[in-house]
Amino acid sequence: MLACDFGNFVDANLGDDGTGWIEVLVAHNHHICDYRDFKSSHFRDLRDRIFCEFRDYTDMSDPQEQLKRWFHDKTAPHGVKTKLSEATGFTPTQISRMRNVETDDPKKRQEIPIDMIAKAARFFNELPPGFEGMVQWLDSPRRDLANGAEIPVMGYLGAGAEVEPDYEQVPPEGLDQVHIPFPVPDDMIAFTVSGISMMPVFKPGTVIVVYREQKKPIEAFYGMEAAVRTSDGRRFIKTIARGSRPNTVTLTSWNDPTPIEDQRLEWIGEIFAVLPPAAVKKIVRQGGIQGQLGLKTA
Repeated sequence: MLACDFGNFVDANLGDDGTGWIEVLVAHNHHICDYRDFKSSHFRDLRDRIFCEFRDYTDMSDPQEQLKRWFHDKTAPHGVKTKLSEATGFTPTQISRMRNVETDDPKKRQEIPIDMIAKAARFFNELPPGFEGMVQWLDSPRRDLANGAEIPVMGYLGAGAEVEPDYEQVPPEGLDQVHIPFPVPDDMIAFTVSGISMMPVFKPGTVIVVYREQKKPIEAFYGMEAAVRTSDGRRFIKTIARGSRPNTVTLTSWNDPTPIEDQRLEWIGEIFAVLPPAAVKKIVRQGGIQGQLGLKTA
């Protein structure tokens, strides 16, 4: 059954699916503006009771007005249009037309196509109005391409302090999370440096972002600094050198003359980024690291 509210220029397809419910599709200029399900009732009652809820839609000269206002606000900061253009493949001119809500000149405005809506949602890591259900458009909560990344903090790395193995059981989401002001690859984790043996680069409180999984053979790390976990569960930030016995390494520090010799490693975390405490912002606390990790002087 097709019904029209000519006073408000709203078309609604009303169809009873036989279950006692009616789906109301509200369209404007062939664009679906909204839909809702209602229990079957006399059409006149349904029309009088329901269509008043949709009057806001009929006042729009552009069925994408709410979407475009969201798009306009998101692209307003200086430089965002250029970055969005590079990320989506749409030209800055096209983006300017898509965000234009102030003119009726068809040469100065255009509809935002669905692929741009999806790309914009992914770029801003936010679902636009009318597309709140399209959660598949969003990246992982820890991968915000526009505003940086949220990385789980898995605990401390010893640099003159030794992290006790009894506290190794850390949930996958970490003990805390930090916000890093730039995009990072997938599957990153972070640690906080404790101790002074690796100063001046690795000061206490420095956050070290590493790959969760070891991607290179141990020989590739000789002479390099890395996060390591020894076979007995201790975690350090150290320089890795070849050990005197097969399948072992020697861990050295810049400010500690005594190396940790002939250690077998369970894991090496290749360093992706090193950030001083002021460069990161802690955003979530799940009980906090303090009191959950035991530290003792090495």
